[in-house]
Amino acid sequence: MKQNVVDKAQTLGFVSEPVARYVESKGLQPARVLVMAEHGLLHADSQRHRNDGVALTADEYRRLPEMLANPEAVLWDKTHDNLLYVFSAGESDRQIKIVVNAPDGIKKVQGQLDVVINAFKVPVKNLKQAGMYEVIEGKIK
Repeated sequence: MKQNVVDKAQTLGFVSEPVARYVESKGLQPARVLVMAEHGLLHADSQRHRNDGVALTADEYRRLPEMLANPEAVLWDKTHDNLLYVFSAGESDRQIKIVVNAPDGIKKVQGQLDVVINAFKVPVKNLKQAGMYEVIEGKIK
């Protein structure tokens, strides 16, 4: 059964100047406002993510604004043309990956926003795969 979701968005933070310039160099115009829509939260906290053990905890969801303000690294995904904000998961072999479409339109929200579309834990080795990502800021640990 499909859930009925009203697309309301919550502001989580802002895109830094260096990241915004990088996105502009790719021919895109970032809105510089990071938001998460309800459908993005439902996707990030899906049963599949919980079953796979990659879902964030309630505390990690509460800390999303802090994570986006102080990422360990910001990457450009060359395959999907979106931003990846990377933050420690408190585990030696996994980090939290926050995926942002910059810019993106949310239905029923006027204008373009930089939208968090997913957040989950990934093995560090996946973030270090040669050729998949460009590091914009920081470093993958």
